[in-house]
This record gives sequence, C-alpha cells and structure tokens, in this order.
Amino acid sequence: MVYRTDKIVNPVQSSSNPMFAIDRNFPIVSRYEDGNQRAHININLNEKVIYWKIKDEKKSFVTFEKILDGFKLPSIVSNLLLIDNKDFNNSLLNVVSNNTVFDSLYYDFVNFLKVNKYYLDLVKDSKHLIEK
Repeated sequence: MVYRTDKIVNPVQSSSNPMFAIDRNFPIVSRYEDGNQRAHININLNEKVIYWKIKDEKKSFVTFEKILDGFKLPSIVSNLLLIDNKDFNNSLLNVVSNNTVFDSLYYDFVNFLKVNKYYLDLVKDSKHLIEK
C-alpha cells in the first residue's frame, strides 16, 4: 500500500487520527503491477497474532509467543514483500517484543479522546473507543 503525501487534502484528520492507535493492525502488502497481491501480513495487536498469506493462499496464523520463541516467517514472504528477510523478521520481532508499548499508546490515546471532544469528533466511529 502506498500513501501519497504530495498533496494533503485533510491535514487535520490525517495528523490527528493515527491509524495504529485505532485500528490495532499493522498490515504490510505487496502487489503485482496488475494489482493482485504478492504477499500480505497483518500484525494483529488485539489478538496477539500475525496473519499472513502468499498470493491468495492463507497460511496458519503465528502467535506472538511463537515469534518470541524464535519462529521466523519464511524468506518467500519477505521476498514477495520486497524486504530483506533478516530485516523483515527482526522488524516483526521488534513489534511483537514491544507490543505492550503499543498497548500503552493505544490506551493513553483513548483516554485522551475521552476528555477532548474536538479530537474525538475527528475520529470515525469513535463510540466504540470511549465505551471501553
């Protein structure tokens, strides 16, 4: 996925709505020139798992615990994502190892929204955030 930053048409929303704080999923996707997916991974912070697939073939998810125990995704995934395999697996380990930091940021952000109506109103579908 590529985001264009040569023209920002919603500067307030784009700067005030960090997707990682709301979505809790970190996707990495690579596509062929025709738009079909080469590979896709999704680091799901809520479920503490990594979902992945090669082209249209979904693979068994990998738990954070398994990553912490030394499991590495195969090089075919990083090759299809056009990322160095060692860097790719180290990055996964880094995110998984620091998932409590992301949790803390998320809960701090939600608590901030609960007392700042202006920013809360900028967040799409914010009701589920403040009900927690």
